[in-house]
Amino acid sequence: MYRYCRARLLRSACGMNARQRSRVILAGVSLLGLVGGILTWWRSEAAVSVVHDLRPPSLHLSRAQLAPRSAKEQLDQRLSEYCHKSLLQFVDASAASEEAKLSGDQQSLELVQVHVIARHGDRSPAHAFDMGPKQNFTCGLEGNSWAGLKRFAVKPLPPSSKINLADFPVFPGSSSKRCGVGMLTGAGFRQHYTLGAMIRQMYHDFLSTVKPDQIFVHSTSFQRTVQSAAAFLHGYSRDDEAGIPIHISDGDVLSAPPVGVKTTPPCKKLGAFYRKLHTGVPDKERWQDLVESIQATFGLVLAVDTGEAAIRLADHVMARLCHQFTLPCNHRAQCLDEASALELIEGADVAWKHRYTQEYSVVAMRPFMQHSLEVMDAAVRSKHTYKLLLSFAHDSTLAMVLDTLGVKSSGWMPYVSRVVMELWKSRKDGRTHFVRVLFNGLDITGQIVNQTHSGEYTRLIEYNRWRSMLLANTTMASYQECVNMTSS
Repeated sequence: MYRYCRARLLRSACGMNARQRSRVILAGVSLLGLVGGILTWWRSEAAVSVVHDLRPPSLHLSRAQLAPRSAKEQLDQRLSEYCHKSLLQFVDASAASEEAKLSGDQQSLELVQVHVIARHGDRSPAHAFDMGPKQNFTCGLEGNSWAGLKRFAVKPLPPSSKINLADFPVFPGSSSKRCGVGMLTGAGFRQHYTLGAMIRQMYHDFLSTVKPDQIFVHSTSFQRTVQSAAAFLHGYSRDDEAGIPIHISDGDVLSAPPVGVKTTPPCKKLGAFYRKLHTGVPDKERWQDLVESIQATFGLVLAVDTGEAAIRLADHVMARLCHQFTLPCNHRAQCLDEASALELIEGADVAWKHRYTQEYSVVAMRPFMQHSLEVMDAAVRSKHTYKLLLSFAHDSTLAMVLDTLGVKSSGWMPYVSRVVMELWKSRKDGRTHFVRVLFNGLDITGQIVNQTHSGEYTRLIEYNRWRSMLLANTTMASYQECVNMTSS
């Protein structure tokens, strides 16, 4: 007993009887269990975070949140973020989003230009894996209201491009149409229709003076992004704005310039440059057995590294679960369980975080960022230019835009994610301009690297600093290294 009582934290127990000591010990065990639950919850939250640096911490945790969560609960939370079902119907976004709002700075600043870069909406799986039971994704639309999509024309960008416009119908047809690989679903159309209406609402005062010829719409050469653009415009536009065209740029990095903007040529050897810089996924052994087991169970052979295989398999699984389809099973009724699905998605998140280096992102997005800068320059000089630029692309595009700005994503971005760049002007002198950057409605300007926010407007980047940062990126030596590579 003497040795027991020497323990510093248990000395007060020495004068207790056996029953009292038992109560103290039980209380200690309960406390340890609570601490363990908190740690388990924290680890699971960190593991499933979509964009770790961008998601605000929870301020109030319920008792249920503090308890350890099952694989199903964690999987449901991850899917609620990725599937972005909150955009399936219109909600009043004015309270939840920070777009177009500067609180106390609002009266002394005027919004002069807005750039929106958005990921496409919900889609069918991007890879055609035979993972049963087979599910039919519906890519048609029902209801006469969707016929309004036909009023938006598509154009090649540049006009000399040999893009076959017949490959990009803005109206997919009836509700009975089945999806091909990687096609926008009816849910994806509704998500972008809602986003268009929300942008119209949030920027109502600014957009009330914007004319159709001051809006530029840009899409990559994928049917799902072109149709996302059409759905967005359908939700955004009034009857007198039916003539807004959708410009299609070949490829997936929006390298063609807006009409009237000088061309910044892309590096044509991006593939070789990517392979040189890509080092793979760290700690890939953690998911390697799972990835190989899934391939063996379903008879798949993916000739890619572990990280890319995790991304492709997780894409298939998440696309199914976003539509409440069952987890895949093979012909022997061997099924992927929820714990394995969650682990696979966590592996895909890590692979996404390391898919692109900042050096590669800067080179790949050089044309797009340079063209955006030139349009901003024109607005700063008060020249006639676009006031609203809408770009529709992919998760990779948004990740590389953020990476170029020094904001690293830590996982797979949800459907319909958006990056917004706002250009503001001082009402005091009419000359000083500022830039603000938002991700999914949250102001992330303070996270942009190498930028000190000083002076009167501490939450904005003074335009000359913004310009210098982008120019430094777009003229960096890595671009010349990419151009001068001998292999393709």
